[in-house]
Amino acid sequence: MEEGGIFGFVGPNGAGKSTTIRTLLNLIFPSSGHARIFGLDVARDSVQIRKGVGYLGGETGYYDDLTVEGLLRYTASFNRGDFTVRIRELRKSFWPRPAELL
Repeated sequence: MEEGGIFGFVGPNGAGKSTTIRTLLNLIFPSSGHARIFGLDVARDSVQIRKGVGYLGGETGYYDDLTVEGLLRYTASFNRGDFTVRIRELRKSFWPRPAELL
């Protein structure tokens, strides 16, 4: 994958998509085997790996009145730094409508 790329899993219910992703992010633990992301061991280096990986599970629910920009701001609040400029860029890029409508 190239830097900045987005990767997703597609398959029928019960195929193991969520289990695979959660195992790779060390949110659940395998009974055997090992894997690497960015050349790092998923069990030993999970904190470092999570700094470069985003995960949004399919079971996530949001408030009915939560806007896209609100979700981006909320998610950014989990990280250090000011993401205001990046959120604005994303908003303009994907949602060119006025901010009040988001």
